[in-house]
Amino acid sequence: MAGSLIAGVAIVVAAALAWQLRRARIRCDDDQQRAARTERELRTAIADADDLRNNLLKTVEDALLVLDPGQVIHYANPAAEALLGADLAGKPLMAAIRQPELETLVEDAQRLHGESVERRVEHNRLVLHARAVSSENGPDAYQVLTLRDVTELQRLERARREMVSNISHELSTPITS
Repeated sequence: MAGSLIAGVAIVVAAALAWQLRRARIRCDDDQQRAARTERELRTAIADADDLRNNLLKTVEDALLVLDPGQVIHYANPAAEALLGADLAGKPLMAAIRQPELETLVEDAQRLHGESVERRVEHNRLVLHARAVSSENGPDAYQVLTLRDVTELQRLERARREMVSNISHELSTPITS
C-alpha cells in the first residue's frame, strides 16, 4: 500500500511538473514571439530614421561632412561629394580636401565641444565658409563640418563696394569743381 501511495504521489508530482514545464514553454514561446515582433518594429523604426536622415541631409545645400575624432569622414552628403569629389566616406579629411585651415578648424571645435567654430577658407578658386561643431568628448565623439560656397557672394560684395566707391567719387568730383 505504501508503495502504491508513493507511486501515486510520484505520478501527481510528475503531472504537476509536466504541467509547469508546458506553461513555461508556452511563456517562453510567447516571449520569443514578442521579442521577434519588437525586433522587427525596431528594425523598421531604424530603417525609417535612416531614410529620414538621408533625405534630410540630401536636401541640405551646404556640403556636410561627419567626422570621427581622428578626422576620418564617416558621412558626406551629395553637396559635399559634388564639391570635393565622390566616395569621401572612409577617407581622412586631409585626403579629401588639402586645407590645413580645415584641420585646425576641426581641432578647435574638438576643444570647444558643443560650440561652433567658423572660418573662411579658399579651395580651388572657391571661397568657402567653413563651420565645425563637435559633440561631447569620448569614444563616440564626432564632428560635423559644413562648407558653403560664398565665392559669388564675395564677388558681388566686391562689385558693390567698387560701385559705391565710384559713385561716391563721381559725386564728389563735380561738387569740388
